[in-house]
Amino acid sequence: MRENGMPMRQQADQRLVIPADRPTQPARRIGWCGHLAPTIGWREHLARRCAPLRPAIGLVIIAMLAAPAVAGGKLKPYKSRYYIIHTDLAAERVAEVRLRIEKMAEAYHERTSGFGGRITKRLPFYMFSDQQGYLAAGGVRDTGGLFDGKRLMMIAGPEGHPGTWRLMQHEGFHQFVHAVIGGRFPAWGNEGMAEYFGDSEFTGDGYILGVIPPERLRRLQHWISEGHAISINEMMKMSQGSWNAKLSLVHYDQAWSMIYFLAHAQNGKYQRHLNRFIRDVSRGDQPMNAWHKNFGKGTRAFEKQWRDYWASMPANPTSDKYAEAAVAKVTSFYARSFAQRQVFKRFDEFVAAAKAGRLKQHEDDWLPPMLLNEALRTLDDHGEWEIRKLPGRYQVVCTRPDKMEYIGTFKVKNRQVHKGSVKVTKKRARR
Repeated sequence: MRENGMPMRQQADQRLVIPADRPTQPARRIGWCGHLAPTIGWREHLARRCAPLRPAIGLVIIAMLAAPAVAGGKLKPYKSRYYIIHTDLAAERVAEVRLRIEKMAEAYHERTSGFGGRITKRLPFYMFSDQQGYLAAGGVRDTGGLFDGKRLMMIAGPEGHPGTWRLMQHEGFHQFVHAVIGGRFPAWGNEGMAEYFGDSEFTGDGYILGVIPPERLRRLQHWISEGHAISINEMMKMSQGSWNAKLSLVHYDQAWSMIYFLAHAQNGKYQRHLNRFIRDVSRGDQPMNAWHKNFGKGTRAFEKQWRDYWASMPANPTSDKYAEAAVAKVTSFYARSFAQRQVFKRFDEFVAAAKAGRLKQHEDDWLPPMLLNEALRTLDDHGEWEIRKLPGRYQVVCTRPDKMEYIGTFKVKNRQVHKGSVKVTKKRARR
């Protein structure tokens, strides 16, 4: 079987091999100051909570490295394909954690395949049910999770809260890229890419990358227009230590926007150069030298393009990607019920069964019900929905106001959804 154009066995080997003689890198930053309270958004929580941590960052890192690996021996290890998950969560919650982090690792790999470097062993991930266990194991007070240079550590928080998963996706990238290229990643690139993955939308069978949250766009445009954003030259020269010393929402938004621009502007024109830049830095080049080699001398031309790109961005520029994510989520659940011979010919019947908790899933093909609930709450935001029957197959279709159809398709095998078969395609609706 193939995934992302590569045989699965070869792809797994590429991810899980890294040179054995690579020296151990020093501990990285303390991690994103994540959400603890369910009523506070994760980025708003940064602004409210990070300030008290600044004077003690050095001591915190030392304490984390000296801390025991587990709290009171109560954590149970679960081996997955790319991680060893240590947790005290109930089995169903562990299943969701494993599903999400494994699919996220696939997304990390696909997006960073041009960086070079390999992973030799499963990565350690500690997920605690409460703050007490997290702190006892070396977590930092007033944070919801972090990567300490070796371990990814998280507080599970309220079941299904988006802030928990966004923080996991962000900090998980720091762990992944540290394993792939070590600690030789400029702060703006490391944090910008972590934010990029943090915003991605989980669909059950994968992630939709490249979304622009409207509230983040409004904030970024405000930073730029009001003169709060620093120059690109300053951003590129900022060390990780300087970043940590002044944890700023402006810096996170700006770093994210630079990565997004380089990945997506002008139909991905700069993405290949970004990959080469990161690869050169990982091999020992100074960041500014690597920048000049791949993007040319100076940063003024880039800064003008970057500013113009974001100033001209409409209010909700990736509504299509959010619609794609919604169709993918719904299709993933429809496919699982279909595989159990629970066939819905009308979309309203499917929605009614979903709301009543009557959808069937194979135990080895399980998805968290709250994921579907998220999609059901936003159905009307995306367009008109239907189940379309074609010879020998069914499709989930959302027709957008611009008359574009988003068509969810799938395949089943042995009463399970065939891996990698849930797809969303777009085409102009017939008149």
